[in-house]
Amino acid sequence: MGWSGNHLHCFKVSEHTYSDEPLEYQDTVDDGTVSLQIVFEQQTRIAYEYDFGDLWNHDIYLEDVFLTRDQLAVPVCLAGRNACPPENCGGPYGYEDMLAALRHPHHEKHDHWMRSTGGGFDPTRFDLVEANVALQCRALVH
Repeated sequence: MGWSGNHLHCFKVSEHTYSDEPLEYQDTVDDGTVSLQIVFEQQTRIAYEYDFGDLWNHDIYLEDVFLTRDQLAVPVCLAGRNACPPENCGGPYGYEDMLAALRHPHHEKHDHWMRSTGGGFDPTRFDLVEANVALQCRALVH
């Protein structure tokens, strides 16, 4: 997604919840102890929750698995669209409010969001190379 990962998050697969930290309200499995291959052998949908205060909820679907000639050892993004919402923008509803403020120069929060986003934000921007660099760097860390 492009977020820093500084907020609590979890992945839910069937009856299991995976997280990098134990969660108070449910049993969790350390998400560093299981591979995506094993998870996707159980089912083709993973629920991902990020920043429990902002309520970002995503459904991740496995569309296809194929082998490459190069035997790649890291995930590869083949396509995408739209930018990752900025961290700490207030969840889906706050994100919509942010976009409205950026579109209207006279909006009371326009200047705030211009500063917070570094001069503006293009919600339609997607950079395939940038996405793959991030995936490769993340794979090397783990």
